[in-house]
Amino acid sequence: MPVWEGVTWLGILAAAYLLGSVPSGLVVGRLIFGIDPRDYGSRRTGATNVLRTMGKKAALVVTLMDLAKGVVAVSLARLLLPGEPWAHVLAAFAAAAGHNWPIFSGFRGGKGVVVSGAGVGMLYWPVFTILMIVGPLLVWRTRYVSVGSMGGAISAPISGLYFYVRGMMPGEYLVYMVVAAVLVVWTHRENIARLQEGSENRVGQRVQTQPAA
Repeated sequence: MPVWEGVTWLGILAAAYLLGSVPSGLVVGRLIFGIDPRDYGSRRTGATNVLRTMGKKAALVVTLMDLAKGVVAVSLARLLLPGEPWAHVLAAFAAAAGHNWPIFSGFRGGKGVVVSGAGVGMLYWPVFTILMIVGPLLVWRTRYVSVGSMGGAISAPISGLYFYVRGMMPGEYLVYMVVAAVLVVWTHRENIARLQEGSENRVGQRVQTQPAA
């Protein structure tokens, strides 16, 4: 591998990680609401905890910011290394890693659902379409965001396998979907425990962020 190509690979991964490290929930929380979402609820900076602590509008802004992380990361990899699917996959991984363990906020971030989903969408949009049907449907049916997040993540490698077997999608992209799904489920291990206990928060439940009067 030529030196310049190696530098390009490293540059893409570094840029994707730093992009993913921008703590969307923390930025919105502190700039608009004057609070740190890591002090409440799940103590994460992702859109779900923002929804419970700051409401729908804040959660929408954070979701769009997190989607942009995956979109820009993979787009950059495709622009600089268009014929290297592993570069696209690793850029998506780096963005998700930055989101989950952000260097800019003490390595305390979100659970990577939105960023990982954006990565799936940029790699192979038909799988993302299926994910976006399965995930919201499960949230609607169960009223648990965590169930929808994990179910949507798991649907990606299952549907991705179909497209791969039919020769419609590179194997590298399927690897990403499998590992990303495992990572999403792993980051939800506390949610799984609460689901088993019956103490998991349902959609619509808010987290107290102000002292009681």
